[in-house]
Amino acid sequence: MATKVKRKLTFYAWQDGVKRHKFDRLAAAKAVKALEGKPGMVADIDGSLVAVLVQAVGTDTTPTRFLLLPLRDYDNRPLRFRPGTNLQAIALGAGDYTSDVSHIAMWPDRYAAYDAHGFAPGPNRLGMYLRKKAEERVAFFALYDRELIQYLRSLDGLTAVEFSITNSEKGQRAADSQKGIFEGLLSARKRTPESVSFAQRISTGGRKGQTLDDEFQEDILDLADRADDYFDSLRVTGIDPQTKKSVTINVLQTRLHVEVEMPRAKGGGDAPNPKTCFSELEKAKTKIGKKKLEDSARAGPSS
Repeated sequence: MATKVKRKLTFYAWQDGVKRHKFDRLAAAKAVKALEGKPGMVADIDGSLVAVLVQAVGTDTTPTRFLLLPLRDYDNRPLRFRPGTNLQAIALGAGDYTSDVSHIAMWPDRYAAYDAHGFAPGPNRLGMYLRKKAEERVAFFALYDRELIQYLRSLDGLTAVEFSITNSEKGQRAADSQKGIFEGLLSARKRTPESVSFAQRISTGGRKGQTLDDEFQEDILDLADRADDYFDSLRVTGIDPQTKKSVTINVLQTRLHVEVEMPRAKGGGDAPNPKTCFSELEKAKTKIGKKKLEDSARAGPSS
């Protein structure tokens, strides 16, 4: 049995969710803390159950630390599988839930980070929970490695784009954007309005010297800084300006992050030791550095 878990410590910036109302990080944490142990701590957010624990409320100079728990109740509990036997629901007592866990740190200087993995949700789900349970509004936006984004924009034309959208919010945002790159999504929704998932590949068919339509290229380059808001995956192929060879960039992998291995929690399961995880988030922030964070944040929606 593995004694360590792998995580991608992924960074965001946060800002007030409503311009006229300043987000109070400490008040939000205290409101959530007051709910712990009570049935009201579980929230239904877009059909998914979520709970939040507060590891540290924080201060004006220290971070707030949340544990974000996506839950599954008795009726939605997962199945157990063993080769040669029938599928069977796992045992789960009344009032119990199965859960993953994300560790989210929010710093006073308006940066945040979490240990991205599997299906565990990130800061945007936390923001929805705080709005519902603490009546505090905060907006998070993803930070990208500026050097890689600049490299993407330096390519001598794009020759292929491959993307997928499985999140309903992202799908609606894409549909509302009026970008030509999402024409296929709009057509698919007209045929099957109830459909959520969508995937598409657009390419030149390998014809030498040919690039994608200018409008498509402009759409992708315009969305690159905000790719996480529209896509669940996005791979872009273009021509390197120096070597003149074809290169492919996984745009969502250009997110500002640090990959780590951490000791597994004493209770087992797919979770790191919480104390170690929050310590690693602090180290990752220091490793990335103030300048790189500021450069990335300047490209965000508040710039």
